[in-house]
Amino acid sequence: MTSILDMQSGKPTLWEELSNFFVPLKFIITNENFDSLLQNVDFNYLTNAMFWIFLMFSFGFFGFYKLCEEGNANLQLFIKKANMNGFSVIAVPINAMEIPQEFRQESMNKTDLQFTYSDLLLTTNEWNSKVIIILSDSIDCDSSDPIVRKRSEEILKRDVSWAGHLQCSGYTMIKLRHGNNLNLARVMLQKIKGVILVQVPLYNAAVAQALWRRDLSEENVLDLNRQDAWQWWNRFRCAADFDIKLRVVLEFNEIEEPNLDIVHRWLGEPIEAVVIPSTMFTRDCQNNPSLSEAWQKILLHFLQLNVNIILATAAGANNGSLKLHSDYLRNFRDVHKDAQRLQDSDDIRKTQSSPLYGNFDCQAHEIFEKKSMKYEFYQNAIAAALIDRVSDQEIDDKLTVIMILGAGKGSLVHSALNAAEYTKRKVRVYIIEKTHNAIRTLAAMTEKFWSTKDVRLFSSDMLEGSPPEKADILVSELSGSFKDHELFLERLDYAQHFLKPDGISMPSQSISYVNPIMSFKLFNDVRQIVHKRNFAPDRQGDYHSRSESGLAAPSKCIYNIDIPQPLFTFLHPSRDAFIDNSLYKILNFSVKMDCVLTGIFLKTSTISYYKRKQFVRSIWNIAFYAASSFFLYFYNEYMILPQLLKNQGRYSLFYSSENLIFYKSQQCEKFQFYSLFIITFYLHGAMLDLKESDYLETASKSLYLLTLIAMDVYKYEYYFVGLNLNIGIYNIVTDFLVLLALQNSKRNLILNQIFLGMRIASWSHVFVSLLPFKYLVPTLFAKNFKLILNIVVWLWYGLSIWNSPVLQYFYHQIYHNSPTDCCGEGSAAKCIMLKDSSEYRHFKALKKAYIEVKISHEKLCTSTFCNSSATENSSAKAFQAIKCIMTLKRKLKRIREGRGGEVGDDNED
Repeated sequence: MTSILDMQSGKPTLWEELSNFFVPLKFIITNENFDSLLQNVDFNYLTNAMFWIFLMFSFGFFGFYKLCEEGNANLQLFIKKANMNGFSVIAVPINAMEIPQEFRQESMNKTDLQFTYSDLLLTTNEWNSKVIIILSDSIDCDSSDPIVRKRSEEILKRDVSWAGHLQCSGYTMIKLRHGNNLNLARVMLQKIKGVILVQVPLYNAAVAQALWRRDLSEENVLDLNRQDAWQWWNRFRCAADFDIKLRVVLEFNEIEEPNLDIVHRWLGEPIEAVVIPSTMFTRDCQNNPSLSEAWQKILLHFLQLNVNIILATAAGANNGSLKLHSDYLRNFRDVHKDAQRLQDSDDIRKTQSSPLYGNFDCQAHEIFEKKSMKYEFYQNAIAAALIDRVSDQEIDDKLTVIMILGAGKGSLVHSALNAAEYTKRKVRVYIIEKTHNAIRTLAAMTEKFWSTKDVRLFSSDMLEGSPPEKADILVSELSGSFKDHELFLERLDYAQHFLKPDGISMPSQSISYVNPIMSFKLFNDVRQIVHKRNFAPDRQGDYHSRSESGLAAPSKCIYNIDIPQPLFTFLHPSRDAFIDNSLYKILNFSVKMDCVLTGIFLKTSTISYYKRKQFVRSIWNIAFYAASSFFLYFYNEYMILPQLLKNQGRYSLFYSSENLIFYKSQQCEKFQFYSLFIITFYLHGAMLDLKESDYLETASKSLYLLTLIAMDVYKYEYYFVGLNLNIGIYNIVTDFLVLLALQNSKRNLILNQIFLGMRIASWSHVFVSLLPFKYLVPTLFAKNFKLILNIVVWLWYGLSIWNSPVLQYFYHQIYHNSPTDCCGEGSAAKCIMLKDSSEYRHFKALKKAYIEVKISHEKLCTSTFCNSSATENSSAKAFQAIKCIMTLKRKLKRIREGRGGEVGDDNED
């Protein structure tokens, strides 16, 4: 600690020498107007009286700033100065001067009147809302010395009593310096009011460094783990009986980055703030401070919990430096503010709803339907099902019946009608809703907006109603939470008689997951149902029933003790003859670090629609490529190679490879009959890709098709066999990896990355090292140069390079900015493996945006129920303006792509 000199004599005072030895250095930060504040400060007693000013950022962020002043007599001035400089709260030590207890020779009663201040300095409201009291950190209530322990208890009791007198409800901070704090917790919890901020390091650096030693035994490791900073907090928290008033303030350590497991464990604790020393920041060429990438990731974990930021710097820091740090932290918060958009509803315990017992009100339906992304997934699933069930030739004749179980405010109906308009399929929508109040809204929407659609409304429970015809697609969102409060298993099982024999259900599959967690924010919320001091025996049953029942709560402040494991899997509709929903299963979880089990996290994920089309096509491709490769291999071995050996000579060592690949056998006329099947297969594949609007893949297969036709016309049999054999084996590997990616859950991102790596490796081997040197370059130096063959084969190779998985990865990173932009749901590996078609790309995205604008327009009119002609005319004009904007966007996109404007596209939609 740097010595603070007496301003008159220029020598260290006796008190300074004692404080250097006994008083640890605290966080000292200067204000932006520090120079002007120093003019109003008397430096006679500058030694240990310190003020922390909290910079309150918006969204709950603040920085801690500490100033040196004579005493606490200028609190009004400091609050005024803080407000003028953008601060809202100041934090001050409860004592104007701190003297080590070992050197006290007077009784407590005689020293109480020294360096004191009046509670009249501030009003009661200002004490509670403008000041945070800092308890002394030089005391040791758990010291082995009885004199030090007794004196520390006396000081702490006096300070706690004075803090309770000043604040009815406020913040009081104390710092833990070791793991033995049982007596400290006992004394503090007796009379303290408000919130207690407990400052602990993020991790014990000495323990982390010692754990790297190889000569440690298991007992040594256990002893070191007991000295971990989390163990300090856990013992203090347990001694305080998990009091809800306790909050954690984590102090970052600049020595080294901690293990992410340590960071994740802290996420389950009630964290109030994090402390970042200014020495952790690095400077760039423009002298701007910034955190390292590793510490940015760590800080981001805590920002998602909406914690406060404490910047700790030296007293000599200039105003410019503080401003740069403040701007950096503000910018870092703004960049990652999307992570806190659901903060209002996170970690709030909510009793599960019971729609079978009672009906949802308007507010409940509105909360459920705020998640627009969920209905986008429903829309995409319904669209995929319509395309799969109704071919392009049956669009005008075949009618698809969609039955919606529980429509709420009509979001699922919008998704179904939107998907029908997007795919241009004819649908008939049945709405089954049992809530009478929701029926009124649905009836009004049906009459006003869906009058031109084939929409039919039934006011009955699905357990009682019977629609006039069976459905092709059954849509519902009854999965609810894990506790099955909506009885979705029984209800969907009963609703199966609404389906046709070949009908499908959305969701088609439900998987329940379970994992143990540590979340004291939710745990303390449950414990407050019965107050600990009024815990009467007759209320214990209520407490235990509440604590062991299921609660619905979005979770952020949790530590996952182990990764979630799948528990049960349900298929809808179930084809079993006898359905038994009485299930039981035992799962084993592993624990990496010491923690406290506070609950079990339960979650149910649903699969809306399984894309059978891509699955069946991959199976068919594998079967065809395997059969054709098997045939081509044996044809090459027993028909072509013997003739090559006979013509070239069995022992010839000097023959040109370009002559070999253009070899024409005597069986060429017969082989043209077999090659016709391969050409037809690629023609069929190109037509399917064209139907799916995958134009690049269509062009690639078309050029390859022309290459095969050219080789067949020129009767290059050996060239034809060798090229198709290599391409066939590569396609077998690719489609097999696609099947694995389809079966893989989106949680296993590592497996998708492994599959993508295998595909890139196989593509590189075939298209980089094999084909160019064996089949492409020889066409340029052939004796009988064929211009048409060279043109088509090199164009096909160029498109193959353009469609490579490497370039597809860059395309995904540039254009797929959200999980809904591609079939990969945010995963580049899954997007590439599932062969993302152009329906997710810009052209289709603009068409989809056009339909979304129509739906938004309908919802806007639904909320207003405007009937006047003037309002309708203005809405129609606004909609036409939006329509023109979407047309302009399409034209601009074509201009950027070099295609120019196409007249026929202006009236496309």
